[in-house]
Amino acid sequence: MKILLLGKGISIKYIKKYLKVKKINILHAVFNEEYNSKYILADEKLLEFDDIDYVIKSPGIPETNSLYIKLALKFKFINELDLLTLFNEKVKTIVVTGSNGKTTFVSMLNYLLKTAGLKTILCGNSFEPITKYYKKYNSIDYLIIEQSSFQLHNLSMHKPYISLILNLQENHLDNSYSLNSYYRNKMNIYRYIDKDCYFISDNNELINLNLCNGNIIDLFIYPYFDKLNDKLKHYEKNINYLYTITKLLSLDEKIIENLNYFTFLKYRNTVKVVRDITFINDSKSTSLDATLFALSNINKGSNIILIIGGLDKKIDYKRISTIKVNNLIVYGSISTIVKKHYKNCIIAKNLKDSFKIATLINTDNKTILFSPSTSSYEEFKNFEERGTYFNKLIRLYEKNKI
Repeated sequence: MKILLLGKGISIKYIKKYLKVKKINILHAVFNEEYNSKYILADEKLLEFDDIDYVIKSPGIPETNSLYIKLALKFKFINELDLLTLFNEKVKTIVVTGSNGKTTFVSMLNYLLKTAGLKTILCGNSFEPITKYYKKYNSIDYLIIEQSSFQLHNLSMHKPYISLILNLQENHLDNSYSLNSYYRNKMNIYRYIDKDCYFISDNNELINLNLCNGNIIDLFIYPYFDKLNDKLKHYEKNINYLYTITKLLSLDEKIIENLNYFTFLKYRNTVKVVRDITFINDSKSTSLDATLFALSNINKGSNIILIIGGLDKKIDYKRISTIKVNNLIVYGSISTIVKKHYKNCIIAKNLKDSFKIATLINTDNKTILFSPSTSSYEEFKNFEERGTYFNKLIRLYEKNKI
Protein backbone atom coordinates (compact mmCIF):
# COMPACT_ATOMS: atom_id res chain seq x y z
CA MET A 1 0.00 0.00 0.00
CA LYS A 2 1.24 3.49 -0.85
CA ILE A 3 -0.24 6.66 0.67
CA LEU A 4 0.46 10.20 -0.47
CA LEU A 5 0.38 12.90 2.22
CA LEU A 6 -0.37 16.37 0.88
CA GLY A 7 0.67 19.45 2.84
CA LYS A 8 2.03 19.96 6.34
CA GLY A 9 0.56 20.60 9.76
CA ILE A 10 0.19 18.84 13.08
CA SER A 11 -2.35 16.26 11.89
CA ILE A 12 -0.17 15.25 8.93
CA LYS A 13 2.82 15.00 11.31
CA TYR A 14 1.05 12.40 13.49
CA ILE A 15 -0.54 10.59 10.55
CA LYS A 16 2.94 10.14 9.08
CA LYS A 17 4.24 8.67 12.35
CA TYR A 18 1.26 6.31 12.54
CA LEU A 19 1.69 5.12 8.94
CA LYS A 20 5.38 4.43 9.55
CA VAL A 21 4.43 2.18 12.48
CA LYS A 22 2.06 0.38 10.11
CA LYS A 23 4.99 0.02 7.66
CA ILE A 24 3.15 1.87 4.90
CA ASN A 25 5.01 3.25 1.89
CA ILE A 26 4.64 7.04 2.21
CA LEU A 27 5.12 9.91 -0.22
CA HIS A 28 4.96 13.36 1.33
CA ALA A 29 4.35 16.31 -0.96
CA VAL A 30 4.34 19.93 0.19
CA PHE A 31 3.78 23.26 -1.51
CA ASN A 32 6.46 25.72 -2.60
CA GLU A 33 6.52 27.74 0.61
CA GLU A 34 7.00 24.54 2.69
CA TYR A 35 9.36 22.74 0.33
CA ASN A 36 12.84 21.42 1.17
CA SER A 37 14.83 18.30 0.36
CA LYS A 38 12.86 16.18 2.87
CA TYR A 39 9.75 16.28 0.70
CA ILE A 40 8.59 16.11 -2.88
CA LEU A 41 7.00 19.16 -4.43
CA ALA A 42 3.21 19.37 -4.57
CA ASP A 43 2.54 20.18 -8.20
CA GLU A 44 0.92 18.58 -11.23
CA LYS A 45 3.75 16.05 -11.56
CA LEU A 46 1.98 14.12 -8.80
CA LEU A 47 -0.61 13.18 -11.43
CA GLU A 48 2.05 11.03 -13.13
CA PHE A 49 2.06 8.53 -10.25
CA ASP A 50 0.05 5.37 -10.93
CA ASP A 51 0.70 3.37 -7.77
CA ILE A 52 -0.88 5.55 -5.08
CA ASP A 53 -3.69 3.84 -3.17
CA TYR A 54 -4.85 6.77 -1.05
CA VAL A 55 -4.18 10.46 -0.55
CA ILE A 56 -4.60 12.33 2.74
CA LYS A 57 -4.46 16.11 2.62
CA SER A 58 -3.90 18.55 5.42
CA PRO A 59 -7.29 19.95 6.59
CA GLY A 60 -5.85 23.41 5.96
CA ILE A 61 -5.85 22.84 2.19
CA PRO A 62 -9.26 24.08 1.00
CA GLU A 63 -11.43 22.00 -1.29
CA THR A 64 -11.20 24.87 -3.78
CA ASN A 65 -7.42 24.41 -4.17
CA SER A 66 -6.71 23.84 -7.89
CA LEU A 67 -4.13 21.06 -7.37
CA TYR A 68 -6.41 19.24 -4.93
CA ILE A 69 -9.25 19.34 -7.48
CA LYS A 70 -7.05 17.76 -10.15
CA LEU A 71 -5.66 15.10 -7.82
CA ALA A 72 -9.15 14.20 -6.58
CA LEU A 73 -10.17 13.29 -10.12
CA LYS A 74 -7.48 10.60 -10.22
CA PHE A 75 -6.85 9.43 -6.65
CA LYS A 76 -8.98 8.32 -3.73
CA PHE A 77 -8.77 10.78 -0.87
CA ILE A 78 -9.39 9.66 2.70
CA ASN A 79 -9.01 11.43 6.04
CA GLU A 80 -7.50 10.76 9.46
CA LEU A 81 -10.71 9.16 10.78
CA ASP A 82 -10.68 6.68 7.90
CA LEU A 83 -7.37 5.28 9.12
CA LEU A 84 -9.21 3.75 12.08
CA THR A 85 -11.28 1.73 9.62
CA LEU A 86 -8.51 1.09 7.10
CA PHE A 87 -6.34 -0.55 9.78
CA ASN A 88 -9.25 -2.18 11.61
CA GLU A 89 -8.69 -0.41 14.92
CA LYS A 90 -11.21 -1.75 17.45
CA VAL A 91 -11.76 1.42 19.47
CA LYS A 92 -15.29 2.87 19.41
CA THR A 93 -15.68 6.47 18.32
CA ILE A 94 -18.13 9.20 19.23
CA VAL A 95 -17.76 11.84 16.52
CA VAL A 96 -19.19 15.33 16.77
CA THR A 97 -19.40 18.14 14.25
CA GLY A 98 -21.44 21.31 13.88
CA SER A 99 -21.10 24.96 12.98
CA ASN A 100 -20.79 26.25 16.55
CA GLY A 101 -20.08 24.99 20.05
CA LYS A 102 -18.33 21.72 19.11
CA THR A 103 -15.38 22.21 21.44
CA THR A 104 -17.54 23.03 24.45
CA PHE A 105 -19.81 20.07 23.72
CA VAL A 106 -17.11 17.42 23.35
CA SER A 107 -15.39 18.77 26.48
CA MET A 108 -18.66 18.36 28.39
CA LEU A 109 -19.10 14.86 26.97
CA ASN A 110 -15.56 13.83 27.86
CA TYR A 111 -16.02 15.14 31.41
CA LEU A 112 -19.34 13.36 31.78
CA LEU A 113 -18.13 9.96 30.58
CA LYS A 114 -15.05 10.14 32.76
CA THR A 115 -17.23 10.84 35.81
CA ALA A 116 -19.15 7.68 34.86
CA GLY A 117 -15.91 5.71 35.12
CA LEU A 118 -15.31 5.25 31.38
CA LYS A 119 -11.87 5.54 29.81
CA THR A 120 -11.96 8.18 27.09
CA ILE A 121 -9.62 10.30 25.01
CA LEU A 122 -10.69 13.65 23.60
CA CYS A 123 -9.07 14.47 20.25
CA GLY A 124 -9.50 16.04 16.81
CA ASN A 125 -9.92 19.62 15.57
CA SER A 126 -9.36 21.88 18.62
CA PHE A 127 -7.42 19.12 20.39
CA GLU A 128 -4.52 16.84 19.49
CA PRO A 129 -4.82 14.73 16.29
CA ILE A 130 -6.53 11.35 16.48
CA THR A 131 -3.46 9.37 15.41
CA LYS A 132 -1.36 10.81 18.25
CA TYR A 133 -3.12 8.31 20.54
CA TYR A 134 -2.77 5.12 18.47
CA LYS A 135 -0.89 3.31 21.27
CA LYS A 136 -3.91 3.77 23.56
CA TYR A 137 -6.65 2.64 21.16
CA ASN A 138 -6.84 -0.82 22.73
CA SER A 139 -6.97 0.40 26.34
CA ILE A 140 -9.86 2.90 26.23
CA ASP A 141 -13.63 2.69 25.92
CA TYR A 142 -14.23 5.60 23.52
CA LEU A 143 -12.41 8.09 21.37
CA ILE A 144 -14.38 11.34 21.55
CA ILE A 145 -13.59 13.17 18.33
CA GLU A 146 -14.36 16.74 17.28
CA GLN A 147 -14.41 17.23 13.51
CA SER A 148 -14.62 20.36 11.37
CA SER A 149 -16.06 20.51 7.87
CA PHE A 150 -12.48 20.60 6.53
CA GLN A 151 -11.67 17.33 8.28
CA LEU A 152 -14.90 15.63 7.19
CA HIS A 153 -14.56 16.69 3.56
CA ASN A 154 -12.70 13.54 2.51
CA LEU A 155 -14.28 11.05 4.92
CA SER A 156 -14.64 7.91 2.81
CA MET A 157 -15.17 4.87 5.02
CA HIS A 158 -15.27 5.43 8.78
CA LYS A 159 -18.38 4.44 10.73
CA PRO A 160 -18.61 6.32 14.04
CA TYR A 161 -20.34 4.30 16.73
CA ILE A 162 -22.25 7.44 17.73
CA SER A 163 -22.31 10.61 15.66
CA LEU A 164 -24.16 13.89 15.75
CA ILE A 165 -24.30 17.28 14.05
CA LEU A 166 -24.71 19.74 16.90
CA ASN A 167 -26.09 22.47 14.63
CA LEU A 168 -25.83 23.71 11.06
CA GLN A 169 -25.42 27.36 10.16
CA GLU A 170 -23.61 29.30 7.49
CA ASN A 171 -19.85 29.18 8.07
CA HIS A 172 -16.43 28.76 6.39
CA LEU A 173 -17.53 29.80 2.91
CA ASP A 174 -14.00 31.08 2.31
CA ASN A 175 -12.77 27.45 2.10
CA SER A 176 -15.81 25.71 0.56
CA TYR A 177 -17.29 25.69 -2.91
CA SER A 178 -20.68 26.75 -1.60
CA LEU A 179 -22.99 26.60 1.38
CA ASN A 180 -24.37 23.28 0.11
CA SER A 181 -20.85 21.89 -0.13
CA TYR A 182 -20.19 22.94 3.46
CA TYR A 183 -23.38 21.18 4.58
CA ARG A 184 -22.50 18.03 2.61
CA ASN A 185 -19.11 17.89 4.29
CA LYS A 186 -20.81 17.94 7.68
CA MET A 187 -23.24 15.19 6.64
CA ASN A 188 -20.34 12.89 5.74
CA ILE A 189 -20.25 12.14 9.47
CA TYR A 190 -23.03 9.56 9.08
CA ARG A 191 -22.73 8.67 5.39
CA TYR A 192 -21.03 5.31 5.97
CA ILE A 193 -22.61 4.12 9.21
CA ASP A 194 -24.57 0.87 9.39
CA LYS A 195 -27.01 -0.98 11.66
CA ASP A 196 -24.43 -1.16 14.46
CA CYS A 197 -24.04 2.62 14.60
CA TYR A 198 -26.17 5.53 15.80
CA PHE A 199 -26.77 9.03 14.49
CA ILE A 200 -28.58 11.36 16.88
CA SER A 201 -31.01 13.61 15.02
CA ASP A 202 -32.62 16.83 16.22
CA ASN A 203 -34.75 16.91 13.04
CA ASN A 204 -32.81 19.84 11.57
CA GLU A 205 -34.40 20.36 8.16
CA LEU A 206 -30.97 21.03 6.60
CA ILE A 207 -29.79 17.49 7.37
CA ASN A 208 -30.65 14.91 4.70
CA LEU A 209 -31.30 11.74 6.67
CA ASN A 210 -31.93 9.80 3.46
CA LEU A 211 -28.15 9.51 3.23
CA CYS A 212 -28.00 7.66 6.56
CA ASN A 213 -28.13 3.84 6.65
CA GLY A 214 -27.55 3.49 10.36
CA ASN A 215 -29.85 3.82 13.35
CA ILE A 216 -31.35 7.30 13.52
CA ILE A 217 -32.11 8.23 17.13
CA ASP A 218 -34.34 11.18 17.93
CA LEU A 219 -33.00 13.58 20.51
CA PHE A 220 -34.20 12.84 24.05
CA ILE A 221 -35.28 15.79 26.19
CA TYR A 222 -33.65 15.93 29.62
CA PRO A 223 -36.44 16.19 32.22
CA TYR A 224 -34.54 17.53 35.25
CA PHE A 225 -33.19 20.95 34.29
CA ASP A 226 -34.18 22.24 37.73
CA LYS A 227 -31.26 20.21 39.13
CA LEU A 228 -28.68 22.02 36.98
CA ASN A 229 -26.95 25.33 37.71
CA ASP A 230 -27.94 28.51 35.91
CA LYS A 231 -25.05 28.49 33.43
CA LEU A 232 -25.90 24.98 32.24
CA LYS A 233 -29.46 26.06 31.52
CA HIS A 234 -28.07 28.17 28.67
CA TYR A 235 -26.80 24.92 27.11
CA GLU A 236 -30.13 23.17 26.82
CA LYS A 237 -29.43 21.55 23.47
CA ASN A 238 -26.04 20.28 24.64
CA ILE A 239 -27.66 18.76 27.71
CA ASN A 240 -30.28 17.01 25.58
CA TYR A 241 -27.59 15.54 23.31
CA LEU A 242 -25.57 14.42 26.32
CA TYR A 243 -28.66 12.89 27.87
CA THR A 244 -29.34 10.98 24.65
CA ILE A 245 -25.78 9.63 24.60
CA THR A 246 -26.11 8.42 28.20
CA LYS A 247 -29.25 6.56 27.12
CA LEU A 248 -27.40 4.91 24.21
CA LEU A 249 -24.56 3.91 26.53
CA SER A 250 -26.97 2.63 29.23
CA LEU A 251 -25.61 5.03 31.83
CA ASP A 252 -27.50 6.29 34.87
CA GLU A 253 -29.30 9.49 33.87
CA LYS A 254 -28.31 11.06 37.19
CA ILE A 255 -24.74 11.48 35.94
CA ILE A 256 -25.96 14.54 33.98
CA GLU A 257 -26.00 16.33 37.34
CA ASN A 258 -22.21 15.91 37.48
CA LEU A 259 -22.03 18.71 34.91
CA ASN A 260 -22.75 21.15 37.72
CA TYR A 261 -19.02 20.82 38.47
CA PHE A 262 -17.84 21.16 34.87
CA THR A 263 -15.31 23.94 34.21
CA PHE A 264 -16.14 25.76 30.99
CA LEU A 265 -13.52 26.40 28.36
CA LYS A 266 -11.15 29.32 28.44
CA TYR A 267 -12.26 32.24 26.26
CA ARG A 268 -15.84 31.03 26.05
CA ASN A 269 -17.97 33.68 27.80
CA THR A 270 -15.48 34.23 30.63
CA VAL A 271 -16.32 37.23 32.80
CA LYS A 272 -14.06 39.78 34.50
CA VAL A 273 -15.42 42.84 36.32
CA VAL A 274 -13.15 45.88 36.55
CA ARG A 275 -14.53 48.88 38.42
CA ASP A 276 -17.79 49.74 36.64
CA ILE A 277 -17.35 47.55 33.55
CA THR A 278 -18.17 43.89 33.00
CA PHE A 279 -15.80 42.43 30.39
CA ILE A 280 -16.78 39.18 28.64
CA ASN A 281 -14.06 37.35 26.72
CA ASP A 282 -15.67 35.14 24.10
CA SER A 283 -12.66 34.85 21.80
CA LYS A 284 -13.67 31.27 20.95
CA SER A 285 -16.54 32.75 18.91
CA THR A 286 -15.77 32.27 15.21
CA SER A 287 -19.27 32.66 13.77
CA LEU A 288 -22.22 35.01 14.00
CA ASP A 289 -24.32 32.32 15.69
CA ALA A 290 -21.74 31.99 18.47
CA THR A 291 -21.95 35.73 19.03
CA LEU A 292 -25.75 35.63 19.10
CA PHE A 293 -25.51 32.88 21.72
CA ALA A 294 -23.12 34.99 23.81
CA LEU A 295 -25.52 37.93 23.64
CA SER A 296 -28.39 35.73 24.82
CA ASN A 297 -26.44 34.96 28.02
CA ILE A 298 -26.05 38.60 29.13
CA ASN A 299 -28.33 39.82 31.88
CA LYS A 300 -31.21 42.03 30.80
CA GLY A 301 -30.65 45.68 31.64
CA SER A 302 -26.98 45.69 30.68
CA ASN A 303 -25.78 48.33 28.25
CA ILE A 304 -23.86 46.18 25.81
CA ILE A 305 -20.91 47.27 23.72
CA LEU A 306 -20.11 44.45 21.30
CA ILE A 307 -16.67 44.07 19.69
CA ILE A 308 -16.41 41.81 16.64
CA GLY A 309 -13.75 41.50 13.99
CA GLY A 310 -11.16 39.51 12.09
CA LEU A 311 -10.92 37.58 8.85
CA ASP A 312 -13.75 37.74 6.32
CA LYS A 313 -14.94 34.13 5.85
CA LYS A 314 -17.40 35.17 3.12
CA ILE A 315 -20.48 34.45 5.21
CA ASP A 316 -23.70 36.46 5.16
CA TYR A 317 -23.86 39.07 7.93
CA LYS A 318 -27.42 40.25 7.18
CA ARG A 319 -28.66 38.96 10.53
CA ILE A 320 -26.35 41.31 12.36
CA SER A 321 -28.83 44.08 11.62
CA THR A 322 -31.25 42.42 14.07
CA ILE A 323 -29.00 42.47 17.12
CA LYS A 324 -29.82 44.88 19.92
CA VAL A 325 -26.71 46.42 21.50
CA ASN A 326 -25.85 49.95 22.55
CA ASN A 327 -22.77 50.06 20.34
CA LEU A 328 -21.19 47.73 17.80
CA ILE A 329 -17.45 48.07 17.17
CA VAL A 330 -15.89 46.15 14.30
CA TYR A 331 -12.29 45.73 13.10
CA GLY A 332 -10.53 43.70 10.41
CA SER A 333 -11.61 42.68 6.92
CA ILE A 334 -15.19 41.92 8.00
CA SER A 335 -15.66 45.66 8.65
CA THR A 336 -16.75 46.41 5.08
CA ILE A 337 -19.48 43.78 4.94
CA VAL A 338 -20.70 44.46 8.49
CA LYS A 339 -20.99 48.19 7.72
CA LYS A 340 -23.45 47.37 4.92
CA HIS A 341 -25.83 45.68 7.36
CA TYR A 342 -25.23 47.71 10.53
CA LYS A 343 -25.03 51.34 9.47
CA ASN A 344 -24.16 52.80 12.86
CA CYS A 345 -21.26 50.48 13.68
CA ILE A 346 -17.93 51.97 14.71
CA ILE A 347 -14.97 50.96 12.54
CA ALA A 348 -11.72 50.40 14.45
CA LYS A 349 -8.17 49.73 13.23
CA ASN A 350 -7.56 46.59 15.28
CA LEU A 351 -8.54 44.87 18.53
CA LYS A 352 -6.54 47.26 20.72
CA ASP A 353 -8.21 50.26 19.10
CA SER A 354 -11.62 48.58 19.49
CA PHE A 355 -10.93 48.01 23.19
CA LYS A 356 -9.95 51.65 23.76
CA ILE A 357 -13.08 52.91 22.01
CA ALA A 358 -15.30 50.57 24.04
CA THR A 359 -13.86 51.66 27.39
CA LEU A 360 -14.25 55.34 26.51
CA ILE A 361 -17.97 55.08 25.69
CA ASN A 362 -19.80 56.70 28.58
CA THR A 363 -22.77 54.66 29.80
CA ASP A 364 -23.93 53.11 33.06
CA ASN A 365 -24.09 49.36 33.74
CA LYS A 366 -21.67 48.75 30.87
CA THR A 367 -20.87 45.29 29.52
CA ILE A 368 -18.14 44.98 26.90
CA LEU A 369 -18.60 41.72 25.02
CA PHE A 370 -15.70 40.58 22.87
CA SER A 371 -17.23 37.93 20.63
CA PRO A 372 -15.39 38.20 17.28
CA SER A 373 -17.85 36.25 15.05
CA THR A 374 -15.05 35.13 12.74
CA SER A 375 -11.55 33.71 12.45
CA SER A 376 -8.56 35.25 14.20
CA TYR A 377 -5.96 34.81 11.46
CA GLU A 378 -5.54 38.41 10.29
CA GLU A 379 -4.14 39.64 13.60
CA PHE A 380 -3.62 36.44 15.63
CA LYS A 381 -2.62 32.85 14.95
CA ASN A 382 -5.63 31.35 16.77
CA PHE A 383 -8.47 32.16 19.15
CA GLU A 384 -6.29 31.39 22.20
CA GLU A 385 -3.73 34.04 21.27
CA ARG A 386 -6.60 36.44 20.54
CA GLY A 387 -8.24 35.70 23.89
CA THR A 388 -4.95 36.04 25.76
CA TYR A 389 -4.41 39.44 24.15
CA PHE A 390 -7.89 40.63 25.14
CA ASN A 391 -7.17 39.59 28.74
CA LYS A 392 -3.90 41.55 28.56
CA LEU A 393 -5.88 44.63 27.50
CA ILE A 394 -8.20 44.15 30.50
CA ARG A 395 -5.20 43.99 32.84
CA LEU A 396 -3.75 47.17 31.33
CA TYR A 397 -7.10 48.89 31.79
CA GLU A 398 -7.24 47.70 35.39
CA LYS A 399 -3.83 49.36 35.99
CA ASN A 400 -4.91 52.56 34.19
CA LYS A 401 -2.30 51.94 31.49
CA ILE A 402 -4.72 51.99 28.57
